[in-house]
Amino acid sequence: HEVLQKYHMLQRQCSNLSTRILNDSRLNPVRRNGLAAYILTNAFNRVVSIKFNLRDFYHFSRLREDAHAQTEICVLANKMADLIKERTILGVLLGGKHEFDELAGVVDANL
Repeated sequence: HEVLQKYHMLQRQCSNLSTRILNDSRLNPVRRNGLAAYILTNAFNRVVSIKFNLRDFYHFSRLREDAHAQTEICVLANKMADLIKERTILGVLLGGKHEFDELAGVVDANL
């Protein structure tokens, strides 16, 4: 219970600081908005709307589903690829660079 109270207090403090930053006219407006958003708890969580054609997504998939990609982005890219694979036969080509030989084998087997 005490930890939860401290967390809520920290959230309020962050919210107050964010408001103070937003109202500080000495800062550049772009920088001010970015700082104000970043100070909030969970500021790293963002909602993003994107539009890809299959060719664009193929390149996104190669980079972001790779074994060396940032874990959070890799997980998201995998989920996106799974949705595309359900809807199109060309989805079989999606995957990280580390999967290229395996994917090429799937295509060769289907030719």
